[in-house]
Amino acid sequence: NAIRHKYNVHGKLLPTLIISPLITLENWKNELLRFSKIPAANIHVLKGTGAKKLSTFRVETAKNPSQIFIVNYDALSNDELNEALRKWMPQVLIVDESHHVKNPTAKRTKKIMKLADTAMYRYILSGTPILNSPMDIFTQMYILDLGKRFGTKFHFFKLKYFWDVNVG
Repeated sequence: NAIRHKYNVHGKLLPTLIISPLITLENWKNELLRFSKIPAANIHVLKGTGAKKLSTFRVETAKNPSQIFIVNYDALSNDELNEALRKWMPQVLIVDESHHVKNPTAKRTKKIMKLADTAMYRYILSGTPILNSPMDIFTQMYILDLGKRFGTKFHFFKLKYFWDVNVG
């Protein structure tokens, strides 16, 4: 409903990237088809090899840049695909099971944070945003507000909000 509202406000389908665990990719497509009037031709699950994902992405964005692409987290490890996604500049970014991006030093997390920098609308979904420590929330909040609440540097976030009991 949230993205349907944004599409209605803009009067068109916005370039949308959904990052989700592999097992839920097709479910995302099915739910979009079930609860919206978006044609199936505008919703793409990028699957297969990295080269196949990149090829599908290029072919479909050449036809029309305002599409919905659904990828799994591991797809972002393909540097060519990741760069193509960044240049495409999705206007809507949805990160499903966002606890997968809790580590601010992980390559995957850094790539998703860069994608978030270009998106006009950003959403995270998770039933368990904090798995181990309240520090897990930093990158998830960054994706939502680009650092407005906790800043853009994890180190400063940690110094401001946490005390290391082992210091001194």
